[in-house]
Amino acid sequence: MNLKNCFTILIILSAISCGQSGPEKIELNKDACYQCKMTISDLSFASQAITQKGRVYKFDDIACLLEYIKGNTVTENQYWIGSFINKGEFIQADSAVFFYTEKLNSPMRGNIAAVNNWNISQIPYDTSEYIRYAWKDLVK
Repeated sequence: MNLKNCFTILIILSAISCGQSGPEKIELNKDACYQCKMTISDLSFASQAITQKGRVYKFDDIACLLEYIKGNTVTENQYWIGSFINKGEFIQADSAVFFYTEKLNSPMRGNIAAVNNWNISQIPYDTSEYIRYAWKDLVK
């Protein structure tokens, strides 16, 4: 085997071994929630956990993601949360601002949604109508 072939194989192997670096696209009404097995139908509440090996777990409600975390001892996962304001955009969990209100009616009735820090003013509820959380508060 020549040096060029060895180098090509090395590049391919390193690309394969690298974990997923960001969230996957969620196919609405096709992808299922890893936790509750329901079809994901609203990106406003969707979330994803990505393991160090690159395995992606998708969830239809932030409450399902939180249940998954409670039952999982691995702490090195990346967590991505669907933006309530910018549908289809995912936010890294530790930089998101979460809010809870009964008015949300999320798929599993967790009624938690997330926005980027700069979108807080776009939350469509009065501040007296919701409770605000940081990621560290939700995963305690």
